[in-house]
Amino acid sequence: MSDSNISLTDEEMNRLRSSKSAWEWAIACDAVKCARDGAYPHDWFRKVLASGLLHELQQKWVEA
Repeated sequence: MSDSNISLTDEEMNRLRSSKSAWEWAIACDAVKCARDGAYPHDWFRKVLASGLLHELQQKWVEA
């Protein structure tokens, strides 16, 4: 099994959700990729992009 087949963990999702800036988001993303030898996990698109999580957080960062 390649490391990119490892799903996002609850801890990783919580860290992404709690990002208060683009900088914190980038650090959280780097940690996710680092845990998988530089690749995003297979469920990244569904859980982060298609779900609207990133868009929702970007709106909060703009408002802050």
